[in-house]
Amino acid sequence: MPQLFQNPVLPEGSPRVRLTTDAGDILLGLYDKRAPKHVENFLKLCGDGFYDNTSFHRVISGFMIQGGDPNTKEGEPDTWGLGGPGYKIDPEENDLFHFSGVLSAAKQGGETQSSGSQFFITTGAPHHLDGVHVVFGTVIEGMDVVSTIESASIEESTADRPAEPVLVLSTTVLE
Repeated sequence: MPQLFQNPVLPEGSPRVRLTTDAGDILLGLYDKRAPKHVENFLKLCGDGFYDNTSFHRVISGFMIQGGDPNTKEGEPDTWGLGGPGYKIDPEENDLFHFSGVLSAAKQGGETQSSGSQFFITTGAPHHLDGVHVVFGTVIEGMDVVSTIESASIEESTADRPAEPVLVLSTTVLE
């Protein structure tokens, strides 16, 4: 049973994905019953290798790490944060909230729809995002890796881009 001020425990058999990064592995559990469109899309992209060799292009200490932009593979840094698979996802209302360790869908430029591929993992509890961004998963293992990524040095010329890229080397959908 969930405690006050936390999201429900993932049901047994919930989909899981391992993000293998050059900082270590992050194991994610997905809320497929509460955000089915977002979970289905994330699983498809992971299974297709879409995220392989992308980087976490936005890192804000005490807030989140963001990845999932294919432009980070070969695009110019000024295009990072603008890429995707060519489609967006309609919002899904659910009873999940932004606490540390939550997997949530990013948006671009104040749009109401979620990016088709970009996601972020929270390192704080940004409740101002509740009901605005769709929570669709949680970190099961690897918050130490998330913390390592969060503590990356940031480029002086940008507000939130790591000076050295932190790559998602591969994703593995677990049965």
